[in-house]
Amino acid sequence: MSTSPTPSLQCLNGGAPAGDLLQDFAGLARLPEGARAHFWDALGPTLADPIPGTVEAVLDRFCSTWSVNAEDLSRTLRGCRFIVRAASRLRLPREAFGRDLAMLLPNDAEGAAILLAGYERAAAYVRQETVEREIIQHGKLLIDVDWRIETHHESKQARGLNQPAVLLTLTYRDGARTEQLTVHALPQTLLQLREMLDRAR
Repeated sequence: MSTSPTPSLQCLNGGAPAGDLLQDFAGLARLPEGARAHFWDALGPTLADPIPGTVEAVLDRFCSTWSVNAEDLSRTLRGCRFIVRAASRLRLPREAFGRDLAMLLPNDAEGAAILLAGYERAAAYVRQETVEREIIQHGKLLIDVDWRIETHHESKQARGLNQPAVLLTLTYRDGARTEQLTVHALPQTLLQLREMLDRAR
């Protein structure tokens, strides 16, 4: 009695998927048509590591909307999430990921196409998350900038200044904490920032 060879996947560095992963993946074919068509509505929010607590409510709505068994969805998401994150961390090209999916879902070309359709956006998110985590391990990471333009007309020391300045509120992550720093910046300093941004593109 012959058996199908175990696939060798590029997203696993040439390794073979464990049996439970193949079983998780097979669950995609058993989902209702509507759930399959909107599968990234469920998979996308789970890609973060760790998975946010708010995801549970998202998945509850998904199951209710598309009449999906919660346990079946959870197993299918587990396998798909693992493969998508693995491929993303390796910067696997879309074509190579497509070949992996064809081996994981040999009898479900439509399911493979559904996963492939959202891969590039998901991969960009996972890589960005990875970079942010590495930076935070070694220092502070700027995550948001709020600003307001002001004009300084006069002060105790001088009159008729009419000097524009930008009030910047920098939000940054320091480990698990989120902190803010507010500073004023004059136009000449902003020009230096602009030059730096042009070089960083």
